[in-house]
Amino acid sequence: MRKIEKNSFIKLFSDSLKEKVANIYEKIELVKEIEYFIQLEEFYSGEVWKKLLKYENELGVKIILDNYIKNGERKNIIIAPIDLEMNYNDYFDLNMIKIENLSKFKKLDHRNYLGNILSYGIKREKISDIVVKDGNAYFVTFSDIADYLINNINSIDKNNIDIKKIDNNEVIEIQLEKITGIVSSNRLDNIVSLLTKLSRNDAVKLIEKNLVSVDYEIINKKNKSLSENSILTIRGYGKYIYNGIIGSTKKDRMRIEVMKFI
Repeated sequence: MRKIEKNSFIKLFSDSLKEKVANIYEKIELVKEIEYFIQLEEFYSGEVWKKLLKYENELGVKIILDNYIKNGERKNIIIAPIDLEMNYNDYFDLNMIKIENLSKFKKLDHRNYLGNILSYGIKREKISDIVVKDGNAYFVTFSDIADYLINNINSIDKNNIDIKKIDNNEVIEIQLEKITGIVSSNRLDNIVSLLTKLSRNDAVKLIEKNLVSVDYEIINKKNKSLSENSILTIRGYGKYIYNGIIGSTKKDRMRIEVMKFI
């Protein structure tokens, strides 16, 4: 397999990520030099980790993602030598945190939790997705940050809270809504039209205005075909996982399934 050079690797990403991925590339080269794994110090969006997975053969390393939050967008990463055999999940220096809202009168949402956590000087890149379930918040962060938050946060928007570490093996899942529909083909314009409930012409306008991305890359070609497990983002409408074709009609139209992040 041909090695991908640093400059070529960096060009795969948007300008805002170039400095970040240049640093990742240096860590990749260091892993190959020391022949041992490195855990990266941030949580990365799918725009980063999907490409790392796609090009791991060319990069000459293993890319291991934390799996603490099912369907999570933000992932921490271990880079490891190809031939190093070990259970990497045991080596992620991460803790799952639960913040329980003790108030019976005021509900807290994602915005409340995230805003308060960041107000303590925590960078957004240092915590995973925040999942709000039954009014309580769950997220993953690095062990030192977990200890800091537990020792310092006493309330969220004046609500008394209980904050603690919980078992990393507890399954926390981002909720998804299943959507099924019928399209003439799995072209991007057809699927955007189905999901937005716009006419196909208006769906094409969204695509042409660079408001639609597939696997975190802006796509302005209406005839692009989607493949299974693609992440589709339509600005103003939401983010989706395209599960693929699940059947057909008597008129040979496709029945597709899509999961929407809610």
